[in-house]
Formats: sequence, C-alpha cells, structure tokens
Amino acid sequence: MSKNNSIFVLLIILASVLYVFSDNNTEAVNNSEIISNYTELNENETNSENYTEEYNEEYENYEDPFEGLNFTNVLYLTDSNYTQELKKTDMSYVLFFSPWCHFCQYFMPIYIETANYCKEQNMNITFGRIEANLNPNSSEEFNIVEFPTIYLIIKDKKFRYRGMRSQEGLLNFIKKKIN
Repeated sequence: MSKNNSIFVLLIILASVLYVFSDNNTEAVNNSEIISNYTELNENETNSENYTEEYNEEYENYEDPFEGLNFTNVLYLTDSNYTQELKKTDMSYVLFFSPWCHFCQYFMPIYIETANYCKEQNMNITFGRIEANLNPNSSEEFNIVEFPTIYLIIKDKKFRYRGMRSQEGLLNFIKKKIN
C-alpha cells in the first residue's frame, strides 16, 4: 500500500473513531469493513490493464484528421528543429495545434492555403506547424495553453495572432506588423 493510501486509511479510521464517540452515534462502526470496502474500491479504479487495453483499442481505431492534406509548404516542426528552421527566414508563421482539436481541424486547410498563396506570390515567409502535446519545450517557450495558437515571428520578435481564422486575416496581420 502506498504512503498516500496508508494516510487515507488512517484518516478513515480516525473519522470512524470520532464518529463512534460522538453524541449522535447509535451504532458502532466496524473499521475492518470500512478498510475492506476502500481497498476493493481502490483496486477497481486503478486496474491499469483495463485502461491500457482500452487506450490501445482506441489508438488502433484512430483516424488522422489531416489525412489527405498537402503539407508541401508547411514544415512539421519539433522541439529539436524549430529554432534552426525558423532562423532560415526573417519571417515565419507557427501554428501550435493538436490533432484532436476541432478548431485545429477546421483551420489547418486554411493555414495550408495561406502558405501555398505566399509561396505562389514569392513571399519569403516560412509556415510551420508544431504538434504541441508532442513538443513540450517549444510549447512552454511560447506559453501554449489553447489550440490553435498562432505566432508570427519577425526577426526573433514573436507576435501572437488573435485575428480571424482566415487567409485574409493572416495576410493582413503580416502587413500590419511589417508597416
């Protein structure tokens, strides 16, 4: 039994003793019954084998929400490469996302469309995406607490984008920050 479980059991016993000696008590409480009920409950809740089986089954049925999207002009960034990749140009957009987030699923095609447009217009801007829950260091550096979170980085200055989730909004934000 772990230290926390032992403390919890002791607290239950203490509460039982206090109850037994209180004025409102009409019956004695059986401490061994309380402990056995707690132990049974605890064992049922922490059966890690069942949890692992459920997780594996869920993972096997996982469908990639971004399957079929063309990420040619959007880099997949990680904790190990994002610093170097973002230094290659003076301007970068970085999208912190999570595949389970419906807002990210909605926005990703728009983000890709914007990257493609910027490439066609010969704009020297890097578009990157970071899967936040798999890259804790970069997520912590950028204080990521919600999805999607978008940053425009111009010469090492970070500007959080909070505008419309549209190509027009992203492009207008660039113009605003350049001027």
